[in-house]
Amino acid sequence: MTRPWKWIALSLMVLSGCNPQEENMTARHDAIDWSAKMVSNVEQISAASPNFRAYLAPGTEHCVINRPSFYTQAVSGRKFSDWVTSLLTGADPGQVR
Repeated sequence: MTRPWKWIALSLMVLSGCNPQEENMTARHDAIDWSAKMVSNVEQISAASPNFRAYLAPGTEHCVINRPSFYTQAVSGRKFSDWVTSLLTGADPGQVR
């Protein structure tokens, strides 16, 4: 079955956030800097590769696949589990940020 889009990469990313209670300002700055660069990279890849899809969510969890948050993580009302279901059923899940 040919879809209007094909998967070049499945990007399951969660943005690194910083803990406001964290005392190490350098680590907080590094996390913010890393997140900004990661978002920039995803935008560049998306612009160059129309088949690329990404789900970017705020927070400190790097991977939600093996955690209960797989079912509860949501961005703008779109649950991550629903996004993955779209992939599995052949629907274009779109970009979620």
